[in-house]
Amino acid sequence: MVFRTSNPWTQRRPRPPRPSRTAPVPSCRNRLSAGRALLLRMVSPWWKARKNVPSALAMIMRRWLESRMSFLSSLTTMMKMKMMKMIKMMMKTMMKTMMKTMMKTMMKTMMKTMMIIIMMSIKGRCDRPGSGVSKRLNKSNSRI
Repeated sequence: MVFRTSNPWTQRRPRPPRPSRTAPVPSCRNRLSAGRALLLRMVSPWWKARKNVPSALAMIMRRWLESRMSFLSSLTTMMKMKMMKMIKMMMKTMMKTMMKTMMKTMMKTMMKTMMIIIMMSIKGRCDRPGSGVSKRLNKSNSRI
């Protein structure tokens, strides 16, 4: 396609650079408050590693404690003790809630798999003539 340079309206304007989806936008990052940035930094690894929960949790905790340690060193020992207690409490509650949700989901999946396994085994037993279930069935049938 050829554009005449004499008429400014037909001239093709250079397209503005499309923002890439993967790269983080720095201006947005700078606008975030420190707390939110920290939260993002804590959550992003957890979000990436949703499948292997324990390692992700450990990672978050390490990050969080690291970020806190520099801040803790400036406090008095008394304050430190209080802070550590609070952190421990928070960890406990977090772990509890996490475990609850995890257990729920795990139980659901376990139940499903168990049901499937049981169904499969029963089907298998009924098909094979010498196994327990079919023997019992045969006995009950012969009585009638």
